[in-house]
Amino acid sequence: FAMVLQRKLGKWERLILFGLFGAMGISLILTQSRGAWLGAAIAAFVFCISINPRWLFILGIGGSGLLLVPPVMNRISYLLSPQYIISSMTGGRLMRYQKGMEIFRQNKLLGVGLGHFGGAVAMNNKDLIPDTFYMDNYWLKTAVEMGLVGLLAFGLLVLILVIWSIRSVKQCKDFDTKLIAAAGFAGMCGVLTHNLIENVFEVPYMVVYFWIIASIVLYFGLRRKSHIPGTQVDNKVH
Repeated sequence: FAMVLQRKLGKWERLILFGLFGAMGISLILTQSRGAWLGAAIAAFVFCISINPRWLFILGIGGSGLLLVPPVMNRISYLLSPQYIISSMTGGRLMRYQKGMEIFRQNKLLGVGLGHFGGAVAMNNKDLIPDTFYMDNYWLKTAVEMGLVGLLAFGLLVLILVIWSIRSVKQCKDFDTKLIAAAGFAGMCGVLTHNLIENVFEVPYMVVYFWIIASIVLYFGLRRKSHIPGTQVDNKVH
């Protein structure tokens, strides 16, 4: 969407990019993943706040319109139903979170060790850890495996990244550059939110994409101007 809004694009380029954006949006709906929808909603909210807060009105209308789509409405309404609570407490996320919190309270400081519960490594070695399962919450999985020490370290890393990303977006001088930095930051916020419901960072290419996007955000906002020929910073370097 940030690419669609670029001012220097031609009509056909903009049309192609808009088609790709639409395809991604439809694919997102068809995943039936409420976690992905929540992450996308947070990403869209952050993007609007970063570029033009007045777009939140349009975002609200668009979000309300999506609720009229039967598959979306059915998934969300089921989430709020008593049947979901019963099912989730029996063998779903709520049961998993409860079990994860119990293990965390028993190993608060250092956790049970990386790869020992709640993630792909433990699941692939069920002969050693027969009672494990996917935690479906990367933050809680980190707390269980690494304790308060690991959780605080990971949280500090994310907090610093968020602060520097906000600074990067604010320091962008032209609109097109700000669009790219804000979109990257918004996408990162969406992934971090999705990690509350899934182990997104357990997928290697997702981690790679995340940190590549992070480097792009910081480059466009904080470093790019130092590499533009003729700028004051560039002249000082030379």
